[in-house]
Amino acid sequence: MRPAAAGNVPVAPGSGTTLALEVEALTVALVGRRGQVPVVTGAGLALARREILGVVGESGSGKSMTSLAIMRLLDARSARIVEGSVRLFGRELLSLSEREMRSVRGRSISDKSIFGI
Repeated sequence: MRPAAAGNVPVAPGSGTTLALEVEALTVALVGRRGQVPVVTGAGLALARREILGVVGESGSGKSMTSLAIMRLLDARSARIVEGSVRLFGRELLSLSEREMRSVRGRSISDKSIFGI
């Protein structure tokens, strides 16, 4: 997926369906005295409106870290997003301020109707 131009909402390849969430090459690292240790590397997904995704994996495989990173809820003292892209209806979430992100969480992510549910 290429980043959406301002005002354009990307579509799922070959479907014409509007993408609600796109995650590309997401890498999350834990931060400690010895530096950063990657715990999620290269995660990616694309969800269209009305599409549901179940994330399944062994304990410690990165399910929660990926979800927290997508919502930008990682504890900055111990974890950080090292690289990647997270877009909600074409809007890059990783470049938003914390104030803007709180608005997205409160208005967009928590509102099922924007996803067509």
